[in-house]
Amino acid sequence: MQKRKGRARVPIKFYIVMKPKNRYFCMGCQRHKMLFESKNKADNFLKFNKNDFDKTPKRSYFCSFCGGWHISSISSLPSIISANERADLLLQSLTGSLTSGVNDRNSIEYKKFNKSYGHLVTLFSRIRVLITATDYGYAGRLMKKSKQLINEMLRHTLSCGIKDERQWDIEKVFTQLDSFLRLLVNFHNKPDITEETLETMFQNYRSSYCRNALSNLKNKIIFLRIISELGQSETETEHHLLIQQAESILKSGFRGGGCSNLRKWAKALLNDYL
Repeated sequence: MQKRKGRARVPIKFYIVMKPKNRYFCMGCQRHKMLFESKNKADNFLKFNKNDFDKTPKRSYFCSFCGGWHISSISSLPSIISANERADLLLQSLTGSLTSGVNDRNSIEYKKFNKSYGHLVTLFSRIRVLITATDYGYAGRLMKKSKQLINEMLRHTLSCGIKDERQWDIEKVFTQLDSFLRLLVNFHNKPDITEETLETMFQNYRSSYCRNALSNLKNKIIFLRIISELGQSETETEHHLLIQQAESILKSGFRGGGCSNLRKWAKALLNDYL
């Protein structure tokens, strides 16, 4: 159809919005919900009809009770997780088993999950290197980034309806690494902590990696004390002895991948007293 406007003809566009004909009573929600046979159809409906609701729907999700896709206005991660847990408990009470989710492994959301997972694996290795090198500031910034990626990854799995065990595995290792980093920062800020207190603090972190990272921090603290004493040394004998101690730490005190920058930093400090 065209409408005259002076001599020019301006085309008039019509949009036909398709709404689902069927609403089903969902056992999980305990109320009637729109049901779509695919995530793509649910997302398309959201795109063109989200303004027609009192509570604006923000996402689609797979429902194990109905075997299809619903739309929801719940968007915060804690609320989504809480709703999923309630649904799992209800399904378990009815069937004796938990839902395994929908096998939608070719979906865009699941591909995004895999991409986020790959970023997190790389980030995990990078943070470990930074911790070994006692670069806690940079490690902490990357740890914040990892938490954002974990939340994004969780959103993707919730959206595509797949319960991938790697989600919980990667979240667990990052939680442990974050806890270890916090303890190291605490020791770094309070270097006069007794050896007995340190033993208690790090009793759950006895792997070779953790022992090495803690040893590097101890040697860094000792090295800084030596540098401080060098600035106050009054005799040549005392000065020479402190230089030997500092060089010994430089030679064998900092071990592990990524420690080259730590050694360069220490050597630059020492050079001022050579």
